[in-house]
Amino acid sequence: MRLVFRLIISTTLLFILAIGIIRAQSYDDEGLRDFLMSPTGCLPPCFIGIRRAETSTDEALTFLQNNRWIGRIDTHHDTDGQVVFIKWDWRTGFPYGGDAQPSRIPAYALNGGQIIIRDGVVFDLDVGMQLPFGELYLTMNADAEYVYIPPREGNNGHLLISRYGDLLIRNNIDAVASCPVIMRPLWHAPTVIEFGDLSGVLRVNNTFNTVHRIDHLTDLRTIIRRHQACG
Repeated sequence: MRLVFRLIISTTLLFILAIGIIRAQSYDDEGLRDFLMSPTGCLPPCFIGIRRAETSTDEALTFLQNNRWIGRIDTHHDTDGQVVFIKWDWRTGFPYGGDAQPSRIPAYALNGGQIIIRDGVVFDLDVGMQLPFGELYLTMNADAEYVYIPPREGNNGHLLISRYGDLLIRNNIDAVASCPVIMRPLWHAPTVIEFGDLSGVLRVNNTFNTVHRIDHLTDLRTIIRRHQACG
């Protein structure tokens, strides 16, 4: 028992030390921060000119069609013929979307993005990235608000939502949420960017689940162990 306790303490200290080292070093994000931030003339949160609760269906489609990084665009309609959902894929083929295309955009068609439309206006906007959580953490290098959402029946697993100012990041952390809780896979967790307010994202992703707000990322392990009833 004493040995197990020592191992838990050692693992926790190593995780805290790793975070401290990461936060202390400079990091070359190769333009990632500029890509994640809002373009000139579009108040955040904004993606290529699209803003939640303001941009119309036609405007959103125009922004997508005029962006050289975006390839196929699919629209889904309701029974009245109104667009209710837009999905797009990143452009593929060399040189993909052009020399200026950020390297974090996947070089394949999947994992593009989607927009939910309500009453002719953008309601929710998700952007898929070839970007692990650890790289994002290095890039932003800023204090964030973290929310852990455990799964429920029919839900898409354990989620970690991070808020960096006006930017929301959603990561599936199923690889972390098992007994014993090992935090290393967190740095490689796949990323989806949410352009919207935190309360709206929580409603879309987790209407009925218990939400755990985390003051520090180092508290995530304790919360997961408690939820999973790890001995």
